[in-house]
Amino acid sequence: MLKQIWPYPYKIKKGSLSSFIWELVVSVVVIALVGFLFSILSGVAIIGPIFVVLGSLIEAYSIVNVVLCVLVFLGITK
Repeated sequence: MLKQIWPYPYKIKKGSLSSFIWELVVSVVVIALVGFLFSILSGVAIIGPIFVVLGSLIEAYSIVNVVLCVLVFLGITK
């Protein structure tokens, strides 16, 4: 079930440093861009709370993605 929700960490091969670093960089960039964009949009009076919730959910998804990348790289999950 995890492979259906978070498919990208499972593309990393165990011990492959280049694919591990690439996935981490992409995840960190997504977290930064979403955080920046949604922090600007959360200032809008009527739809601000919606963007606060959406931003939190997307950042939580990305953080789980980073954790799964580390676990797949170390060979703990398959």
